[in-house]
Amino acid sequence: MYLLKTLTILLATSVSASMRSFIDYMHVYNKTYESNVFINKYNNYINNIKLIDNHNNMNLSWKMGINKFTDMSQEDFSRNLKKSHLNFDKSKNMISYPFNTSVTDVPSDFDWSKKGMVTAVKNQGQCGSCWSFSASGAIESANAIKTGKLISLSEQQLMDCSSNYGNNGCNGGLMDDAFKYVMKNSLCTEQSYPYKATDNSCTPNDCEGVVKLSGYKDVTPNNEQALLQSLTQQPISIAIEADKYAFQFYKSGVFDGTCGTNLDHGVLLVGWGEVENNDNGVIKYWKVKNSWGPTWGDNGYILLARDIVDNRGQCGIAMTPSYPIIV
Repeated sequence: MYLLKTLTILLATSVSASMRSFIDYMHVYNKTYESNVFINKYNNYINNIKLIDNHNNMNLSWKMGINKFTDMSQEDFSRNLKKSHLNFDKSKNMISYPFNTSVTDVPSDFDWSKKGMVTAVKNQGQCGSCWSFSASGAIESANAIKTGKLISLSEQQLMDCSSNYGNNGCNGGLMDDAFKYVMKNSLCTEQSYPYKATDNSCTPNDCEGVVKLSGYKDVTPNNEQALLQSLTQQPISIAIEADKYAFQFYKSGVFDGTCGTNLDHGVLLVGWGEVENNDNGVIKYWKVKNSWGPTWGDNGYILLARDIVDNRGQCGIAMTPSYPIIV
């Protein structure tokens, strides 16, 4: 009888501690749930905490952490990401300018964000608009490098106004198609055409157009050296596969784990570098800016392994890179 009471008390204490942890999580990430999904979200949270703890107890080059996705199952996370519907049947009708920098001339590490040429991490919310954040980020940086002025530009305008170029707002799009739109239309500031995370009517006449492109260029695919060469000049729009649990909970370090090359997420490549690893020597990495807010990953960024055996790159990073041209 005493043993049964003791076990009951221990079980109740454990459940209570877990529930308190979940309620704290809800407060931190401003989460609310309908009563019919609360238990499901709680169970997801508990299972994911175990997964994160187990991963972090292994001696790997990267760590996981709690974030806004910790209440989602891996299936729900993957399904949500698939809203982006990236389609990489690219047109080659473009204006391009060759870069002349040899890869032997580059330093061991470089970061455009530390040069003041990359805007703060943004948050696309529950909208499959990653392509617009990748495209606007590349244009913001190209414009900053050209003019010396870093101006946050409008993802919402790209969502609302570039459907005739092949994009589909919250239901996905393509960075190159966004570049095509900005070759014909000035892109407005974020302040004058703010992000709503929903599809709306196109109203560019009501905003302040500040940037127009003269062209864009697709980097030689499946070639990390060509990607590095291009990155010496400006940040690059890239696509990766990001629908696995590793991305869901990534927190820090160089991610060299299993992902894939079924491209489903547009992001911005801003730098490269290398770190010492006790077990594997020097690990080279790419620095990537995401659009899931600053609480995800390493302040909104992820480091992906560089110069891997697969010429498509880690998570397909080298498969479809491109950048805008401002002249």
